[in-house]
Amino acid sequence: MSLVFALSACGKSGGNALPTVSSPVYGTVPEISFPAGNPPKSVVMKVLDEGDGKGATVGENDLVVVDYYGKVWGGALLPDSTITDATGPRAISLVDPPIEGWSSLKGAKTGQRVLLVVPPQQAYGDLGSESIGVKKGDTLAYVVDIRSTVSPDAASQFQTTPTNNLLPAGVTVTASDKGAMIVDAKAARAYPTKQETAVYATGNGSAVAPGQSVVIKQVVANWGEASTPEAWTASKLSATSASVLNLENQPLGTIAVVLYPATPSSGPQATLVQILAAYDAGR
Repeated sequence: MSLVFALSACGKSGGNALPTVSSPVYGTVPEISFPAGNPPKSVVMKVLDEGDGKGATVGENDLVVVDYYGKVWGGALLPDSTITDATGPRAISLVDPPIEGWSSLKGAKTGQRVLLVVPPQQAYGDLGSESIGVKKGDTLAYVVDIRSTVSPDAASQFQTTPTNNLLPAGVTVTASDKGAMIVDAKAARAYPTKQETAVYATGNGSAVAPGQSVVIKQVVANWGEASTPEAWTASKLSATSASVLNLENQPLGTIAVVLYPATPSSGPQATLVQILAAYDAGR
């Protein structure tokens, strides 16, 4: 793979030296070494490995599946680093990232390895994060492998075929004239006592393999209510285990209704989900 060492447009080093990475090749276990002096004051993204240059470009509203190796500037390895964790990659929404700095992955491509340096203002600020060993004012450095990226309009690539299955408990599904999906639980009968999944329409994508995680678009209706077309259009992408939704072996593009019983903090709900992508969750 060719190596490219260039700062992206998302930030400049401000004259400060950047960390060095001992193994800049995608998929390898890296080590980050820090220079003397102060860290950059703005986010820096630097491409370490271009891959084949043909990967999909990460959009500003995408959900990105990444492997990463992170360290506090000049300090310890972050314990949530997935490259050294058997649980495998992590899905990060750039619409609502765990820290603002992750949104600077916009413009990167799948198959690339990048260095991401995040100052405290775009990380954990004056609060820090005790659970992962980040103190007030810490700058973070990540080596990030871009595994895949999913855009909010990914559903447009699939064709769906209604199953005509009877949906549970009187729940109905419709589509607006602009294609937004609506789940309606206004006429729903007895409260669900357990989680239940019913496939509304089958997609034409490849099947989700057992053990994989899925990227989904979803909308929720409380029992006795209906979702709105606007809620589907504005829905943020998220990721979860396919087995949790009982959607293993279903093809990508599939639309399903998942019923949830009441919990101490919420009433029963009907959730409409569409599977947009799948990825291997473990190693």
